[in-house]
Amino acid sequence: MIVVDVHNAHVVPFEDAGGSGVSPDSIYSTIVYSAKASDVTDVWVDGRRLLRDERPTTLDENAILAAAAKWRTRIRKSLEPAPKTGEGK
Repeated sequence: MIVVDVHNAHVVPFEDAGGSGVSPDSIYSTIVYSAKASDVTDVWVDGRRLLRDERPTTLDENAILAAAAKWRTRIRKSLEPAPKTGEGK
């Protein structure tokens, strides 16, 4: 099950064409065509809450970000040009 925040400018309004209010089917097309992944606030799978208030509950977010920062440094270093040696000899 997912919870989607539909109170964002890119998602509203999700009214029916007659303007009489929210159509039961309009929320589905709104989610499919207008909502973004960042609009998902909470997720449950098989009874386990995996996302709470847009934060993962089963992952160590700080450890993942720290590892990503280390890899970014390694990749940037590997892309630096090699020092020139023996030029002009």
